[in-house]
Amino acid sequence: MTVLKSALTLALLASTASAAVKLPAVTCPGDARCTFKSDRGAYGTIGEGIPFSLGGFTDRIGSGFVSEADNALYLPFETGGQLDNRGAIMKVDLATGNRTLISGTIDEMDARGAGLAYTSDRGNKAQAWDLGNVYTVRPGPAGSVYALVDKLGEARSEILKVDLKTGNRTIVWASKLADDATSSSVADSIQNVEARLGVTSANVNSCERVKPFLTFEVDPKNGDLLLPTRRGLARVTPGKGCVWVSKWDGDVSVAGSGPVPAYNVVQGSTLVGREVTTISGPGNTGLYAVNVDTGERRILSFLNSSTPARSKGKGDVYIGFLGAHAFGKSLFLTTGYTSQQGFAATTVNAAGDRTVIEGKGSLSTGRSSDMSVVAAIPGTDKFIVWYEKALHVFDPATGMGYVLSQ
Repeated sequence: MTVLKSALTLALLASTASAAVKLPAVTCPGDARCTFKSDRGAYGTIGEGIPFSLGGFTDRIGSGFVSEADNALYLPFETGGQLDNRGAIMKVDLATGNRTLISGTIDEMDARGAGLAYTSDRGNKAQAWDLGNVYTVRPGPAGSVYALVDKLGEARSEILKVDLKTGNRTIVWASKLADDATSSSVADSIQNVEARLGVTSANVNSCERVKPFLTFEVDPKNGDLLLPTRRGLARVTPGKGCVWVSKWDGDVSVAGSGPVPAYNVVQGSTLVGREVTTISGPGNTGLYAVNVDTGERRILSFLNSSTPARSKGKGDVYIGFLGAHAFGKSLFLTTGYTSQQGFAATTVNAAGDRTVIEGKGSLSTGRSSDMSVVAAIPGTDKFIVWYEKALHVFDPATGMGYVLSQ
């Protein structure tokens, strides 16, 4: 298909340039950014642009990435948590905290870019490929961003390519063909329009209808999509189908080698070298890795409360309950949970040891199920976290946090 076909050569936004990311010049305590204010009047005061608090109870930020090339954070922003077309990709300037709408619909006032125009099965004009329920964004080819959208349940998962210059969206992959009862009788039905672009059952999904968890990665070698699923890690070559990198059936390995993860739900993923790392929970909470070339599986960190000797790494803290994780220069940051202390930022080192970090500065009241990790700051062990509808820069070495954008 024209939007799926070409062999991709990634010019990733996540540049490997040696220039350090520029952040606000903040010294805590003392700077205004070191104190977080959650009253309504505070939103929109740190950084310019559309605020992250729009009055919706479930406004949320998903997993994003930092582009060194333009000193910016790209992130998915879901507004309202409804199964509608409202959701967006935002760009945050790391030096100022200024917010820019890249693509999608915030509300009646703010929208940018377009998807696919078609005729619905009721004969109405409609538009597909929206960003409602967007969960994860990753750098795509040639100055683009890829975004995973999932309406949940039996609805299809989509990975969309977003043009940063226009905000326009095209489809890269979907878990199944679009549902449309009038596909054979209406020329501009979604199935007919997508079929003309080459979206057919042969190249949409050949891995037995894979439906990924709410995350994905992009292989920088060739632009393939790497999809963590309940049955393993799938590799999708856009326009050409899908193969299993690593697969299991229950606790039996089918492809790849190593321990079989006891997934309940994968909360997030990140690509570290040639491994896709996934964090799962609740239930069998842990941090796992799959080599994208060989399919070899590893357990990186796991707390076995019933048989502590079978744990991987030290620390009486569960990980994998809330949202994504990210990898910095030498460690992971995620959200951990202890029955005595509740939720808190938690690091995982190379040995798999889990350590709860008490927040200071803007995160001094940061023990909350609202906290999630958005991205790592390249070349450092500092991270950007989402807490109380604002973005904070967090340094686990000191526990200090300050508001980046609110």
